[in-house]
Amino acid sequence: MKKTLITTIGALSMATLTSHAVILIDENFDTIPDGDLTADASWAAYSGADQSIDVSSGVVIGLGSDAEDVESIFADTSVVYFGIDINVSDDASSDYVMGFRDGSANAGRFFLAGDGANITVGVNSGGSGSSSAGATSAASFALNTTVRIVGFADGTGTVSAWINPGAGDSATPDVTFSNADVGDLTGFYLRQGGSWDNGSAAWTADNLIVATTFAEVVPVPEPSSSALLGLSSLAMLLRRKR
Repeated sequence: MKKTLITTIGALSMATLTSHAVILIDENFDTIPDGDLTADASWAAYSGADQSIDVSSGVVIGLGSDAEDVESIFADTSVVYFGIDINVSDDASSDYVMGFRDGSANAGRFFLAGDGANITVGVNSGGSGSSSAGATSAASFALNTTVRIVGFADGTGTVSAWINPGAGDSATPDVTFSNADVGDLTGFYLRQGGSWDNGSAAWTADNLIVATTFAEVVPVPEPSSSALLGLSSLAMLLRRKR
C-alpha cells in the first residue's frame, strides 16, 4: 500500500509540474550536418542570408562574422523563456545577438558586451531605442567559458536574463527591463549584427530550448552521490517497514 501511495504521489507531482509547460523549440544541433545552419528546415535566414552561420560537430559557429540573421519559428505565445549555452572567444562592444521575434520584427533583444576579459548581458524589447541595451547585468562571465544564458519576454515589454541560473532563481534575474508592448512572440533568432559583425568578436551556441516555463530551460543538475545514497537508504527503510 505504501509503495502504491508513494508512486501515485510522485506521478501527481510530475503531472502538476509539467501540465502547463510547453516546449516550443528543443535543438541541440547534433543531428544537423556540418555546414550552413539554414540548410536545416527548422531555421531560415530573415536578413543577410549569406549562409555564414554554420554548424560544426553539433555546435553553432560563425556568430561574429558577416551579417546573417536566422530564426526558428513557433506558434504565437505571450510568455516565453529560452535557455542556450554560449561561449565567447573574442568580444566587442554592446550589441544584440539573439532574442525573440514578433512576426517580422526583432523583439526581446539580448545583448552581449565585453571589456576584453569579461562579458555582461543586456536586455531590451521593441519600441524606441531598442537597438541599445535598456539595462545591463552587474554579473558577468569570463571569455572562453561556456555558460548558460536564460532569457524571458512576456509580450508586453518586460525582458529579463539570467547567467548560469539554478532551478530556484526564476524570481531573481541578473537583469530586467520594461519597454514598449511588443505583442505575442513568434520565434527565436540568432544575429550577426553591429559591433559583433565583421570583426574579430566570435561566439558559439549550443543546446537551445525555448519553452513557456523557466524550469524547462534551466538544466536539471545531475544527482550527487550523497543524494543517490539518501534515496537508496530511503528505499531500504520502506522495504523493512512493509
